[in-house]
Amino acid sequence: MATPLVVNEKLIKEDEEKKVDGSLYRSLVSNLLHLTATRPDIMYVVSLFSRFMNNPSQNHFGAAKRVLRYIRGTTSYGIKYCKDSNVKLFDFCDNDWGDCTDDMKSTSRYAFSLGFGVFSWASKKQQSVTQSSVEAEYVSAGLATSQEIWEAIEEGEVELKFCRLDEQIADIFTKALYKEKFQHFRELLRVMEQHIRGEQC
Repeated sequence: MATPLVVNEKLIKEDEEKKVDGSLYRSLVSNLLHLTATRPDIMYVVSLFSRFMNNPSQNHFGAAKRVLRYIRGTTSYGIKYCKDSNVKLFDFCDNDWGDCTDDMKSTSRYAFSLGFGVFSWASKKQQSVTQSSVEAEYVSAGLATSQEIWEAIEEGEVELKFCRLDEQIADIFTKALYKEKFQHFRELLRVMEQHIRGEQC
């Protein structure tokens, strides 16, 4: 399985599909949530699954099983951290405006890096419905900035810069991506296959 979620697949709460054992679904999603602590490449899809904990259907369970197949094919993958004397904090933030079909709320995502592997990431539904994609971007940037304030206190400033679409690694947290794009962003997150313990960067 090349990606954890099918592109353009829209999962909704009431999809009129047959319901499945809720406790089994919750157990599966809970275990996947624990795995997101080391695998940011599944953050988006697992946070999406957590929306259906109360009343999961065959569609939800089938999508969750796809993630298991993806994980099985990438068990040797992990985040690669390298020594670098030129350490600099990078924050990537993004949102998918009105991505939740059930309530039209946007979801903010961010990832922090020190110039190599990411060390902090999140995917969080916004509390209110935004009126435009620009407003949703500001909310997303505010969430990420609040997380990095402790890094910026001594410098006294946080600098916002435009990020090209092909470099916006937070995009992997906003939607299902085609194989090539997903693998490109996964590599930018430094989630890659680990062959030899202690190998040099």
